[in-house]
Amino acid sequence: MTLPVGFPYPLNQEVQIPLEQVIPNPDQPRQFEHKEAIELLAASMKAKGQEVAARVRPLTEIEQAAHPGA
Repeated sequence: MTLPVGFPYPLNQEVQIPLEQVIPNPDQPRQFEHKEAIELLAASMKAKGQEVAARVRPLTEIEQAAHPGA
């Protein structure tokens, strides 16, 4: 993948990215349909933190056009 011009983050390093710049993947296979499952996940994250860092990638040009400001 070619990085967008001016891409502000180093590659292959953990960084904090503002939440408003993260766009959910509409094809995310893990879906929670039950309120109890979400509550269990929230309680676990509150107690232990997020155990595995989220992985993100730069937006494609088409995605950037669809999500201005992200």
